[in-house]
Amino acid sequence: LLKATLPVCVVDNIFEVDPPQNDFKTVLHEYFHVFQLASVFNLDYEQRENNIKPNEAIWMMEGGAEYMANYTLFKLIDNGTLLFEKSYGSLREKMQQKMERGKREKEDNCPNGKLNQFTYQTCNQAGYQLGSWGVAYLTNKVNNQNVLLDTFYPNLKELGFEGAFNLAFGYTTSEFYNEFYEFLQLPIEEQLEIIPDI
Repeated sequence: LLKATLPVCVVDNIFEVDPPQNDFKTVLHEYFHVFQLASVFNLDYEQRENNIKPNEAIWMMEGGAEYMANYTLFKLIDNGTLLFEKSYGSLREKMQQKMERGKREKEDNCPNGKLNQFTYQTCNQAGYQLGSWGVAYLTNKVNNQNVLLDTFYPNLKELGFEGAFNLAFGYTTSEFYNEFYEFLQLPIEEQLEIIPDI
């Protein structure tokens, strides 16, 4: 996500309200949206929306931004670029919380909903939480944490969502949704095995 070399940044939590890591994660999340939208910037509104959120599904847009923001934050902490006064845990701990919140949201608000049915109007928090797991699943499947940056988004405008998805991940979204549904049934210990240990 951040390819430039960054200076080391030491951060204190002087207000002691929220961990400062949350603020960094939010900035990275919003920055990823800039990258996503830049990939389709000159398409007309309807075409742009359908490429970014096919059938209004937000899992790739919001889940992608959420996963990549968390992954990038923990990489910057792990490589010493960002130093914080207090620990923020690990990527696996954050992703476990996302799985728990996403499943709870799905059970409470849309028990029969699937990843591609979560929109800003329907089960949106599941779209963010389980969407981030969908992206983690896909990056692990192709063994490339940068596949969204390197392949999916650079081809989104020309190929559309389904075409870019097939190119990046080697199968259709329908196959992925079925496979991911099965993945959600696994114990959390097995699910966490796909998350980088940072």
